[in-house]
Amino acid sequence: MKKGAISFAFILLLSIFSLSLVSSQSIDAPIKTITHYAEEYEIGNINYAQLIVYMASSSKELAEEMGAASQDHDSILKQEQLEKALGKPTETTRWVWVENEDQERKLDNEVPAWRKIIFDGRKIQVYLNAWPNIRTANNEDKIVYRLHNDISFKSQEEEINIKSEIESMKLLAQDYSSNPTKENLEKLAKESVNIEQIFNNNQDKNAGKCEELMDELFGSENKRSPQKILLQEINFFEGDNFQAKIR
Repeated sequence: MKKGAISFAFILLLSIFSLSLVSSQSIDAPIKTITHYAEEYEIGNINYAQLIVYMASSSKELAEEMGAASQDHDSILKQEQLEKALGKPTETTRWVWVENEDQERKLDNEVPAWRKIIFDGRKIQVYLNAWPNIRTANNEDKIVYRLHNDISFKSQEEEINIKSEIESMKLLAQDYSSNPTKENLEKLAKESVNIEQIFNNNQDKNAGKCEELMDELFGSENKRSPQKILLQEINFFEGDNFQAKIR
C-alpha cells in the first residue's frame, strides 16, 4: 500500500473515532443534567413538579443529541439511532402502542425496546425508556420510538429486613412440622409467597446491592463460581390483548 493511501486510511479511522467520541460526550451531558436534577430533588433543593419539568426538557435535549427527528412537536427516534447511543436493546416486546388508535397492538414478531437505570438514589430511581410505537404515514405503519424518563419511588415500607422475614417463615415451618395441619400449611405457604415478593421487590429497587444482600444472607464463603443457566420461555395461550407465558 502506498504511503498516501495509508495516511488517508489513518485519517479516516481517526475521524470515525472522533465522531464517535463527540457523540458519546454529547449524550453524556444531558444524562448528567438529568441525574443532577434527581440529586437536587433528593436533597430538597427542588420539588417534584420542578423535577418533572427539568427532566422533560433534558430528555428532549438527549433525544435531539441522538439525532431525533421532530414531528408534531415530538422527538421521534429510530432503532438505529438508539442502538448507536444506548447500545444493544435491553429487552424485546410484541406489544406496541398504536398512536392514531390510542391502544396497544400485538405484533407477529418481537421488536426491541430499551429500559436503563441512570440514577439510583435513596428516595427515587430514574429510568431512561424507549418503547416502540406505531405511527402511520402515507398509509404505511412504521415503528418509531420516543425517549421517556420514568421515576420510581422507594417507599420506606419496601426497605424490609429480609433476614427477619426469613426467621418468621422458619418459625411457621417449625409450627407446621410439629403440628402438620391444613391451617399451618396455608400460613407457611402465604408467608413463603410474601417473602418471595418482598425479596423480588427489594432487588428491583436496589439492584446495585443485590450481591451484598446475597453475601449477607448466605455468606460470601458459600459463593459459587459462575453457573450456566438454561432458560426456556413458552407462549402457551394468548388473546387479542393479553399473552400468558411459562418460564
